[in-house]
Amino acid sequence: NPTREIPVGEGGHIARINLHPELSQGGEFRVKWSFLGSRGRTLTSRDTTMALRGTEPVPLEMPVPTDALPAGTHQLEVRISPAGGGSEDRRKATFFIRLTERWFEIHRDDALEVFEIVATGEELRVLRDAKGEAWAAAVEAFWEAKDPTPRDSENEFRARVQERMETAASWFQEPFRKPGWKTDRGQILLRFGAPARRTVRGADFEGPASELWEYDSPRRLFFFVDERGSGEYWLRG
Repeated sequence: NPTREIPVGEGGHIARINLHPELSQGGEFRVKWSFLGSRGRTLTSRDTTMALRGTEPVPLEMPVPTDALPAGTHQLEVRISPAGGGSEDRRKATFFIRLTERWFEIHRDDALEVFEIVATGEELRVLRDAKGEAWAAAVEAFWEAKDPTPRDSENEFRARVQERMETAASWFQEPFRKPGWKTDRGQILLRFGAPARRTVRGADFEGPASELWEYDSPRRLFFFVDERGSGEYWLRG
């Protein structure tokens, strides 16, 4: 996939690298595949071993665990070192897990949590009442009703919601609330978009880590605090 974009949850994607051994190389090697989130935290990893013989390029493949990766930007890190010890070689590549229209049809409960933020009361009632085969039709009708330019091929409202969800998934994942749009910061981002100003303060002797978000036109302020130092930011004003 030259675009390095993968629909969220879609299986069948493979990460592939080619090793080019030097004349002096040979023997057993340890290969560690790590899939990292936007902030460099390992989300899932796997170790394998392989044998190098001669100087011909050796292809290595690993399925991309899309079921374990949320929407957003990720990195694949591959570390290779001799099984018996020695210097390590490391390579990284960036790829993107993208939300699609299909995601909202497959993940009804999660989608309803998003619609609770971006839909009106009546729209939400209709969506909640839709079950089974009626669910996909209700979702499509919702997007169509929200489309500000129905004569265009792109639904700008849906694209904006998906973009905000992907941004929240990349930047606001917390230890016990995943993906990022389920966090307090993610929900504000979904509702109002990115703030005009975002002031981030780390924990110090004066208080815990916090963020102040400021919006203009209309004026809005949101204050998030990591009260326990656990990486969870709660809306406090």
